[in-house]
Amino acid sequence: MNHKWHLITLLLFPLFNLYSCSLGGNKSGIDIMDIIQSETPDFFAVGNVYKELDMTCFKGFVDKMTLNELYDAYGEPDSILDANDVAMIEGYDIYEYFFEDASIDCYVKKDVNNDNVVIDYLYFEPHNNISLSNFVLNDNICYSIPNKKSVVYYIVDEFDNVVRFRLNNENKSQIVNIALNDKSFIKSEVKHLYKWVKDVDEHLPMSFGDFGTISNMSFDNKELTLTIIVNEKEYEDQNVDLQYIVDSNPDWPLILTKRIFGEPGLLWKMTNDVIRERAALVLCLYGNVSDNRVYKQIDPKEFEMIVTNDRSNIEILYDFMSFDNLTLPVRINDELKLGKQKLEDNMLVLSFYLTCEGGVYKADASAASVIKKHEISLLSDKENPDREYISLCAKCNYGLKKMYYIENKENLVEVIYTPEEIKKLLLKL
Repeated sequence: MNHKWHLITLLLFPLFNLYSCSLGGNKSGIDIMDIIQSETPDFFAVGNVYKELDMTCFKGFVDKMTLNELYDAYGEPDSILDANDVAMIEGYDIYEYFFEDASIDCYVKKDVNNDNVVIDYLYFEPHNNISLSNFVLNDNICYSIPNKKSVVYYIVDEFDNVVRFRLNNENKSQIVNIALNDKSFIKSEVKHLYKWVKDVDEHLPMSFGDFGTISNMSFDNKELTLTIIVNEKEYEDQNVDLQYIVDSNPDWPLILTKRIFGEPGLLWKMTNDVIRERAALVLCLYGNVSDNRVYKQIDPKEFEMIVTNDRSNIEILYDFMSFDNLTLPVRINDELKLGKQKLEDNMLVLSFYLTCEGGVYKADASAASVIKKHEISLLSDKENPDREYISLCAKCNYGLKKMYYIENKENLVEVIYTPEEIKKLLLKL
């Protein structure tokens, strides 16, 4: 079965000056800024942190949960601390949960009137140091760390997960604390917008998945202009052209801006400089067949609002789905058409329409089993878009349902992955 490929966004971790500090509390009285300035952490890139590290230390807590979700899952915290008082981190509260062997700190931006504010990152502090070899399951990384100078390490993966841990200064085989998805102390040399545009331009044209190609970027007179060549597709039963995409998706400027400049979008690392320069964003779309053109300007205030709002994991999943839906429904080949995606009953639902000319397809449980086995075998391909969706579904505790309608909806095969199956599949990727 042919598959519709989408864009896989990898975390492009900066290779320039990085600084880090002990996260989650300055309980020893050490000046945290001195730590930041004196240490140069090291980092490793992996495919999936949940496969390379023993993430059970976080006891099921995940970042980007809302406060409502946190309270529903774990109840009232044992204490709520001001992060500035204990960790010199302004603008955060720490929702602290105590366990027999450790504490879990949830860092939440101060917003007393909004229960839907999300957890930015998590901090795990064991009561006693834990063994490096027990946490780092990747032998190559585990064996190489004691020979390095740093005591602070970042492990990053292609699903935009970032794990930071600190080793004991006196015994580098022991871990003092671990953080999940904290980036507040990752610093890089300042890059002004002109330099960003020059750097991006050197890598253009840049694939934007099935939607098209980013062909040009320019910055002039406080306007950042992005030109996108949109893939238009023509079939006997349907034309997916630029006009169709714009007319059927009135929120397309919002969707594209989030997917490009919202974390973890294609160009999110330059977003802060766009905001700092108070630049307007101009989206220029060109149809690659029709030569139709569409322009949309997004003013600086609207741009900042779009890309800086905290989003829960479910909102991020919705953003990904909205982007993919821009070019849907679309015919993949002569036999298969992919319909609009949707979120329903804690499931991401994908609909496929199959025409079996000259062949026979049985719509029964055995067919679902065969399709499912084949789909799982495809997950070893790092460019398979299902990998990204599986990661997002796992974070949301969502399942995945694929509806295969055979011969104009006369027969239906449902291939269902429960949330538990999704999490197990994620461990195998």
